[in-house]
Amino acid sequence: PSALSVFIFKYMFPFLVFCMITFLYAVFMFLNVIPQFQHLSLATNLSKGVPASSVDDPHVHPASQTEVVIVCTSFHVLFIMLMICYFRAALCDSNSVPMDAKGREKWIEGKFDIDPHNDQLIEQIVKDTTTNLNDPKVRSFIRGMPLVERKQTKGLPSMKRRCQTCDIFKPDRCHHCSQCKKCILRMDHHCPWVGNCIGHGNYKFFLLLLFYTSACAGFILFAMLPRLVNVFKPIMDIHYFVRADIPVMLAEVICAFLFIIVALFLGFHIYLTAQSMTTIEYKEKRANDKPMVVHIWKVSHIKYDNGSYKNLCHMLGPPWMWFFPVHPNTKEDGTYSECGQIVE
Repeated sequence: PSALSVFIFKYMFPFLVFCMITFLYAVFMFLNVIPQFQHLSLATNLSKGVPASSVDDPHVHPASQTEVVIVCTSFHVLFIMLMICYFRAALCDSNSVPMDAKGREKWIEGKFDIDPHNDQLIEQIVKDTTTNLNDPKVRSFIRGMPLVERKQTKGLPSMKRRCQTCDIFKPDRCHHCSQCKKCILRMDHHCPWVGNCIGHGNYKFFLLLLFYTSACAGFILFAMLPRLVNVFKPIMDIHYFVRADIPVMLAEVICAFLFIIVALFLGFHIYLTAQSMTTIEYKEKRANDKPMVVHIWKVSHIKYDNGSYKNLCHMLGPPWMWFFPVHPNTKEDGTYSECGQIVE
């Protein structure tokens, strides 16, 4: 593809996202919240005998000052968190294979410091679909291996996985992204809406982005329902109907759609996180119709799966950090090649 087409594809979807965010923010604030503040100001002035300096919005939903302040403050807290998560998911490095001295020794030269006997044993476990993966000794052995996944050759797994494009050995859970043109650690998928790969370095921010997007959409949807009801009053001014009522209806439809779709997507990713899976692993491995592919996934999955709660803590950090867009664990490099990176 040409450089222009790549540029358009990379920035078109984020541009559409910002257009939609701007529209929803403007409608909610300028056609719902600000008219409510103006209505309160007019009512206060009239009670003091001060002549009105502006015309009251005919479709404004009357509310107390406390209610309007709480709605406005709560919305902006959610909105600010949404924007922080979006920029962190879009701009943070999803993490490629480390290429420091130790990393080059592993991923370029293939020196993994694995005992030859253990290397043969893990290959045997990966090849043999009858292996009892519930055996505590087998599970303990797999968890201690720096590299578990193997590439299939003639239907059987044998070789360590190697990226032909980057010319490096792939760490477990690493995949090459054709859009980013590099290997991504714990790659989940490439998200065009943020213009970035979702992987080890920014998966938590992506998950929180889904949460705050559904929260904001749901908040606008229900907070503007009283204003939406007034849209269906008799049309007294066609210009007002086009300028104010139609945008409110359109914003409510968009928020309803976003709330349902994003909430379902969020639920799916919470399930994946609790099961210690990525989208790639779920679609291409666990749900694969080839028994050998499923077996390979089950073997490697033993290395990462520590139960739902620990899996969530592994990706999100301790519970008090779950809803904050900060990285949960800055010590691990995402290659899953060190025993210290395995959450027990």
